[in-house]
Amino acid sequence: MNYNNTVLLIDDDQDVLQAYQSLLELEGYRTIAVNNPISALAQINENWQGIVVSDIYMPQMSGWELLEQIHARDKHLPVILITGHGDVPMAIEAMKKGAFYFIEKPVKPEQLLQQVAQACEQRKNQLATQLWQQNELKMYFIGQSHWIKTKRKRLQQLSETNLPIFIFGEIGTGRTLAANYLYKLAKSRFEQKYFLELLDAEDSEILQSQVSHLKNAVIILKNIEYLTKSAQKLLAQFIQQNQQNRVIAISQYSPQQLLSEYSLLPELFYAFNLTQIECIPLAQRPSDIEPLFRHYLALTCQKLKKKKPTVTEAFLKQLLSQQWLGNISQLIHTAELYAVGVTVQNDNLHFIPEHQGELSLDSLIEEYEKTVITDVLERFQGRINDVAEYLQIPRKKLYLRMKKYDLSKEDYKD
Repeated sequence: MNYNNTVLLIDDDQDVLQAYQSLLELEGYRTIAVNNPISALAQINENWQGIVVSDIYMPQMSGWELLEQIHARDKHLPVILITGHGDVPMAIEAMKKGAFYFIEKPVKPEQLLQQVAQACEQRKNQLATQLWQQNELKMYFIGQSHWIKTKRKRLQQLSETNLPIFIFGEIGTGRTLAANYLYKLAKSRFEQKYFLELLDAEDSEILQSQVSHLKNAVIILKNIEYLTKSAQKLLAQFIQQNQQNRVIAISQYSPQQLLSEYSLLPELFYAFNLTQIECIPLAQRPSDIEPLFRHYLALTCQKLKKKKPTVTEAFLKQLLSQQWLGNISQLIHTAELYAVGVTVQNDNLHFIPEHQGELSLDSLIEEYEKTVITDVLERFQGRINDVAEYLQIPRKKLYLRMKKYDLSKEDYKD
């Protein structure tokens, strides 16, 4: 039975409409029968769980026009068109524009039921995927500000396309996280992810050797402003000629700023023009500071198997008054220190009073330092060069710290 599936039936012939309705209800479908396509549109809201079966020729509005209006609201909603023999070319054209299927009159009941069942299954799977994406984004893009809600929606929408994307903003605002999630949300369409962080001017030959062979891949280029003009030309051509791939550029600077400073070629600017995501500084989204802090505090306490300390109102006020020049990265470190009994005030470390009798300040800091090094070793699978670069310390110093905490890179390799 199909009681969870709703079918919106649209036909200006009342007898035909009732025949479709009886057939589908006998199979357990919930139906809504409407003889006017204009009023039928009022039944469809965002994330509507049903499908549409419509005649293609109606006096108020053609099925083709109806399809366009439905997909303007929800491009994934399956629409089955029923057409007379003379309307077949129009129906084929409508399928090119996104119709799920078309059925030629006289309608065979078994054909209608088969297509309705397939359309309902597709709709169910699509809505389940969308719900998973929304839950993933809420879990990792935390907050209640208008900006973060808009960003979550934007990421979900862009994950459904293969268009190139430009993510920009200050360091520590979540640019790389956003790029990685654009890959994760669309992983079923892309076979691999390739990440290239540019640390200096990169020439065309190096770029070509790195990306030219990739197929069905998400290519993330961090610090795109370092690309030479010849490499930018190559990248613009690659985007145009390899639309099965997706290129995501990351920069501290907006495309408009790079263009005005002659650091971005016009052809590359226009490739990203409609798909830009700005990651704003944490200080500009104060309503997100507390939920972000509590989230990372809970994560750290869970890792360390420590009781979560009380977060006082006075400390929350202090969090809101900070400038957060390091953005979310700084807030994460603040939460990690708080978990081991240390607060940061004006770049100075202080005990949380309830922890003073537990361990010395040196012990607390050592516990935190070991946790940070362990996490980064896990992240880079024991690659010492990457770990040292991420922590911004010399390799020799990193090895000394690892020896101190009895950590071996071999334990973190695949």
